[in-house]
Formats: sequence, structure tokens, C-alpha cells
Amino acid sequence: MLTNSTIHFKRAQERAFPKSRRNSTTILFGGLSTLADRFIESSMIGLGYLAKALPVPDMDAMSAGKEYCDTGLCNPTYFTVGNLLMYLEKLRDSGLEKEEIINNYVFITAGSCGPCRFGMYEYEYQYALENAGFGGFRVIIFQMAGSLNQGDLNSGLRMDFEFFRAILNSVILSDHLNELRYQIKPYEVEKGSTEAAIEECAAKISNYLRTKKPLRDLSEGSSNIKFEKIKNIYDQLFQKKLKKVLLECRIRINEVLVDYHRIKPVVKITGEFWAQSTEGDGNYKMFQFLEEEGCEIIIESVSAWVVYLLWLSKLEFNEKSMTNKQGRITFKKPAEFIRALYQKMLRNLAISAGTLIYKNEYRKTGKLLGGKFRPLKSVQHLAKLASPYMDIKYDGGEGFLEVAKNIYFTKNNIAHMVLSIKPFGCMPSTISDSIQVKVMTDFDQMIFLPLETSGEGKINALSRVQMALSEARNRAVREYESAIENNHLFQSIDTRNNGYMRALDKLPQIKGTALKAVNYLTFLAKARA
Repeated sequence: MLTNSTIHFKRAQERAFPKSRRNSTTILFGGLSTLADRFIESSMIGLGYLAKALPVPDMDAMSAGKEYCDTGLCNPTYFTVGNLLMYLEKLRDSGLEKEEIINNYVFITAGSCGPCRFGMYEYEYQYALENAGFGGFRVIIFQMAGSLNQGDLNSGLRMDFEFFRAILNSVILSDHLNELRYQIKPYEVEKGSTEAAIEECAAKISNYLRTKKPLRDLSEGSSNIKFEKIKNIYDQLFQKKLKKVLLECRIRINEVLVDYHRIKPVVKITGEFWAQSTEGDGNYKMFQFLEEEGCEIIIESVSAWVVYLLWLSKLEFNEKSMTNKQGRITFKKPAEFIRALYQKMLRNLAISAGTLIYKNEYRKTGKLLGGKFRPLKSVQHLAKLASPYMDIKYDGGEGFLEVAKNIYFTKNNIAHMVLSIKPFGCMPSTISDSIQVKVMTDFDQMIFLPLETSGEGKINALSRVQMALSEARNRAVREYESAIENNHLFQSIDTRNNGYMRALDKLPQIKGTALKAVNYLTFLAKARA
């Protein structure tokens, strides 16, 4: 029963980040891959901002998060909040006063309305900052499914067309470099040669993004928004300087020598967005561990998440645009219905065009870097795979993607094993895991391991992965032996005397074969035929 003394929760009002403070305020951010954060930092500096990407969170960050946050949260909250607190404490230890930190730094991160604890992140940042002695520090939240039309000219951060274009370009570039790293590194002849090449390329790209001249002046308003967008689109289509940088990177990466005769089980990484993409203690440094165990890993790109969000926004809009909350059409006049239908068509067209353009830019960048990339999968096709098992309208976390990707990579024999990494108690991923039981029954050849992370328990978690890897290794060996037995051309090939390949040399992709060693033998057989 409500009484007069009942106090309702109200969202705290953040202090504004005005245009007048833009030149003296550093924007902090983080949470994507190391390369993505690095490129976004460079892009924001290129646009005229003061920007700094936070380091990859470690166990000390988790401890700080647990100290100052509420109890019972998922570990991405502890890692990300603690990481920000540790950075602010280092600023304070360097001699900056609390008021200087609060006035000269802001943090930007993604927000959500839920349905999981991700919707509470904004409050947790504010709560922890207050507890740690940084009350009043500004946290800027942007909704992941929100509109891109947020270019407030009086705001310190203008989230306009050029801003989002710069961010998405940074994501595409980092996705391709990351994929090249994880495709090449397991087979490199000289240890460390892949990382050296990727680092040189990352430095070249960062320098380009940092020194790229913006198309508009932050200090001035815009008299013609449409003209600005046309300039942005033209600049996006004809980036001659960037093409030159990427071609230089392509030459450098192709200097790496690889030996594809090594039998490496292929492991697909999926799961909750943050846990599957972080490269630190948040997922027990899983990428590094799997490579040390002799695996080739297929990571999930941030671009795949972008395409999924676009698809989901279109689905949700189509569900709600013509009906009320009860799902009924309530237009009183035919003109209202026609107007709503017209707006629906325009919105669908805009989202479809945006998706097409994004995929095209992803493909174009991949080709400039050597063409050794996996195209972005059709979300509609993934939805079709998952629909017999769950409602594709469910949009918590990765929605139906975990189930769909498990089926896709197993059914097409692209990976020997699928590893789903998620925080302890992650509600959306837990729902997916319960459905995976039925999926594994229908696909009895599937090797699927759901792995919950909590920060602690690293030894037990890695031990579980090792047990599943044992089966994946056996499958890879059987795949290789079966290929040798069934193809008499392979039996006469002495791979020891055929030399190595360049990193960007393309192998023939044998349908139903995940093992690069088998594709390599096919390449040698065709060369001798």
C-alpha cells in the first residue's frame, strides 16, 4: 500500500557537458576490443575532441568495482565501473584535484532500458562514483537502439552524422585487423611476426584517423544539415588517403609467412557481447589461452552486432508503427493510416539502405586489406535457423544469435567447437543456454560449451575448456585423416618440401571442411595436377 512517505526512484540529472567546455574536457570511453577503442580515440581526436580510451580492465578493476558498487551485479559491471574508478584515482594520485577531474573529464558509454542488469549500468556508475569520492562526475549515456540524429550544436559532444560515421569506420577497421590477426597468428612461421605486422598497421591507421581533417568545424553551427550529410557520404565513398594506408597495410601483413599444414581445431567464440569480446581478465584472457592450446579461433566482430541492431530496430518498428499497445490498428481517418504507412515505408527503406551501405563498406575495407575475411552473415538467415527453437522477437542481450550461430557454425562445418562466454547469471544468455539443450539433441555432432565467468574461478573455467578441446582436437584429426584416406592425390604429397605461404595467399575453401590443413592439401594437389 502506498503512503505519503513512499519515495519513488528518480533518475539523477547529470550536469551538462556544454559546448563552452569542449576544448578543456577529455572524453573517456572503453569496453570494445583494444583496437576498436584505439581507433575510436584517434577518430575523436581527428574530429576535434580531447579523447582517451581506458585500458583493458584487469582483476584490480573488478576488485574496485566490487568495493564501490552494489552486490549481486554481473562481472562486466564490476570490470567496467572499476576500470573507470581506477583511472580517476590515478589522475588524483598524479596531483589533480577532485574538482579538476570532475570538471575536465566525462565518461561516455552505451545505455539500455534492460531487460537485464545492463539497464542499471547508468545508476551503478553514479552510485560507485559517489562512494569512491567522485560524486558529480559526468557519465554520458547514449541508447544503443536510439536515433543517430542527436547533433545538438550546444552540446560538448555532437553526436551527429559525421561523429557516428567516424565511430563506425573505426569499428570496421578494427574488426578486419582483429580477424586477420586471429586467422594468421596460429599458423605463423616466425613467432611474433603477426603481432608485429598488425601493430605497424594499427599505428598507420591510428595516425590517419588522428590527422584526418574533419568536414565541419565543431566551434560553428551548421546552416545546412542535408549538405553536411551529402559531403559525408561523398567522403565515405572516395577515401583516397585511407585506401593508400590500407594498401600499405596489406603489403606489410602479406610479409608474414604461414604454415597451413598444422592441424588446428577451429573454435567459434560467441556469448554475451562484452564477455565474448574483451581481451583481458573479464573472460580469463580466453583468446590467448585458446591460441596457446593450439587452436584457431573465430571471434565475433562488433560489425555483426551493429547489423543485428539495425535488423532488430526494423523488426520492432514494423511491430509497433501501425498499432497501439494492444496490437490493434486504431486510425480514425484513412489519411492517418496512409501517413503512417508512408512513414513506415520510409523508415524501412532507410534502415535497409543503411544496412546495405554498412555491409558494402565492410566488404570494401576487407578487400583493400587482402580479401581474407568472412562476410557479415545475414541476420534474416540466422533468424530462420533459430526460429524453430525460440522467438526471434526476444531482444535481450544477443537475442536469438547465440542459438543461431551455434547451429550455423556446426551445420556448415565451419568450426569444430562453439564456446559461449557469458557473465555469471546473465539472464539473456541463460535463456539461450536452456534452449541449446534441445539444439544439441537435434545436432548430435555438436561440441558446444557454455562458460559463465565471474572474475574468480579461472582455473576451473579453463579446465572445462580444456576438456571440451580434447574432443575438438580429436574431431580435427579425424577430419584430416579422412581427407587423406578419401583423396589419393593427398597421399603422394610431401608437405615438408613445399615451402610456406604468404599470409594473404588464399586457400580453396572445401565445403564442409573447417580444417585449414585439408584446404592446404587441396591447394597443393591442384598445383601439382
